[in-house]
Amino acid sequence: MKNIIKTKHHISVRVTSIVAIVIIAVCSAWAIQGCEKKEKEQEQTKNIPVNSIAQGYISKVYRSNNFVLKSQQSLDDFIEAFEIPNLSQLKINFDTDMVIAVVESNNSSSTIDITKITELKDKIEIRVENLRKGMTADIGSIYHIVKIPKTDKTIVFMKITSYN
Repeated sequence: MKNIIKTKHHISVRVTSIVAIVIIAVCSAWAIQGCEKKEKEQEQTKNIPVNSIAQGYISKVYRSNNFVLKSQQSLDDFIEAFEIPNLSQLKINFDTDMVIAVVESNNSSSTIDITKITELKDKIEIRVENLRKGMTADIGSIYHIVKIPKTDKTIVFMKITSYN
């Protein structure tokens, strides 16, 4: 009788060991698969340098907006409409580049900043933040204008808000 109990105990220990090994193997496979997926996602992303053209404050209040400018005419119209100082003679080679601009109603002691541009498989993400948030009473518009390589991908603006 004692031998039967010992045998059942050995079988139970072996089954438990096998189950544990299977669980470890499955978890390891999931972890490896997750790492491979993350590596593929990273391979498909590319940081584009933030090539700043102009950044500043305009004393007029304009509705906050994002702009993708793909021609010299659209850039000229933008500069004229928003009365961006010192840019009336700006020329961009739109065969190879395009312009991204953000405008936000705010005060002169704040900034609007394009902080990161990421190219993904099917889109370009533009990260927009207020790196400096001021408290002055004057209200106008702040802007940031950058140049990026020309693309037909969808441009997605991501406004990052922090409450410090």
